[in-house]
Amino acid sequence: MIRRIVLVLLGLVLLIMPVTAQDGIDLPADLYLLLNEGIVQRVGLGRSGIVQVTPDDVFVLDFAVAPDDNWLAYRTQEGITLTNMYSNALPQSIENERASVPFIRGRGATIAWSPDSNALAYTTLYGGRVWYKGGIYTDLLTPDLINMVWSPAGSYLAAEAENNVWWIFRRDPDEMRLVSAIPVSPGTAWVNDSTLAFVPPEGGVILMDMAQGNAQSILLPQDNVYYLPHWDGEGIEVYFSTSVDQTAPTGRLLRVLLDGTIEPISELDVELRALRWGPEGDWLLAFQGNALALVNPLNGQGFTLPFNGISTYGWGIVPAEPLDTLALPAPASFIAIGNTTGIAQAWRMNSDQLPVTITPAVVDVTEYAISFDGERVAYVSNSSLWLHTVGSNAAPLELVRLGIDRNIHPAFSADGMSLFYRDVEEAGGGIWVLDLTNIEMPAEPTPRPTAQPTLEPGTPTATATINPNETPEPTVIPTFVPTSTPMAENVPLVLPDYSPEIVLPDTETGIAYISAEP
Repeated sequence: MIRRIVLVLLGLVLLIMPVTAQDGIDLPADLYLLLNEGIVQRVGLGRSGIVQVTPDDVFVLDFAVAPDDNWLAYRTQEGITLTNMYSNALPQSIENERASVPFIRGRGATIAWSPDSNALAYTTLYGGRVWYKGGIYTDLLTPDLINMVWSPAGSYLAAEAENNVWWIFRRDPDEMRLVSAIPVSPGTAWVNDSTLAFVPPEGGVILMDMAQGNAQSILLPQDNVYYLPHWDGEGIEVYFSTSVDQTAPTGRLLRVLLDGTIEPISELDVELRALRWGPEGDWLLAFQGNALALVNPLNGQGFTLPFNGISTYGWGIVPAEPLDTLALPAPASFIAIGNTTGIAQAWRMNSDQLPVTITPAVVDVTEYAISFDGERVAYVSNSSLWLHTVGSNAAPLELVRLGIDRNIHPAFSADGMSLFYRDVEEAGGGIWVLDLTNIEMPAEPTPRPTAQPTLEPGTPTATATINPNETPEPTVIPTFVPTSTPMAENVPLVLPDYSPEIVLPDTETGIAYISAEP
């Protein structure tokens, strides 16, 4: 209920804000728009801005964002292509003209990834089709499909056809098997991986469990008609009909728990025609006339987004709640852009600890591999293959200048003494191997003082704490007299990068000092 109160306040703010003042739109996830020009744009959260994510030289018909939020599947007249939106990995074609074209766009997900990313379902002119990651294809011969919705674990696929008809398919290892059908239901909602809630036109809310031979149970009786069911994690949010004319339905939002308990949410009527739920159920969406509007599910108040010429739309993944640490079964690694440097680095995160960078690249890291003992990392940056000792302050070692800049796929041998990678040189392309047995890694840099040194009376030395975190006692540092005379007293002299020495001025009164950072 608190979330709903916040939603009302946010909706009011959006309604009174002029479009020109909206530098950022508070969306539940990244919004992807397919424009009439055939390009897909990502409208990022907050002030992330708008980015084109498909090439200029292709005309996109529809698309879907993968569950990892990195890969995009898009369809053209020539077929379906997968592309990574955040790396320069080569796009991968997974289907030719057999992918057909969508029957109707804008009324549902015409391309849908399975939750494990191992299957992709898409509507066609003849029905539908599913691609399996292993290269298997299976056709769905049910006509006029407009919307595909996978169950939470991807065991079943609900395919919506024209006139609110639903076909339910079970995902087998090498085919999609039709197991059930719903003649009419204005909306469905997966309650778990095998149970689907639907709302027949004669009234009521019904649960159907495909794992139990399509067994049906009545959650709400047929006394009233309902629309647009949505599972919110605790119960089913659904609209209780308040109109007689089903061609222009209106309803009030309520929640029904699985034990049949009804919780009213709103007492205001909402006009339900041509509405769909958005991610997390925070908004309804109305898509008409190449324009997209957010609609408050409590009162029906709408806000048209400031974008024109939209053919269809889709969503990225709803971000998880921010956490400082995670409980992990094993160390995790990933590539991410640092907030301070703006450079993509490889990171490693141990259980219940903050992630740390393990690469010192000055240009974005695109690929990496960690040795089995976790002590070394090989990474691709600026068209070179580099080797670095994890946790070391030493410079990385450039192993080889690559002939290509992506799909290098570095990999360590089990003993860490060999590094395999893919490359294409003038002499030919293939898999290459580097013997790391006799490679000498760069040495750690000489410690530099991190505090103001103290002169030792009567001796040509000074003391300073080299690294307060590792050297608890002051260290004696040799000093020497410079050849040039300082212009004024108390002039700080800057050390060259290669020298740890403290430079003292050749005057009786002047004292030079240095506070160098390692």
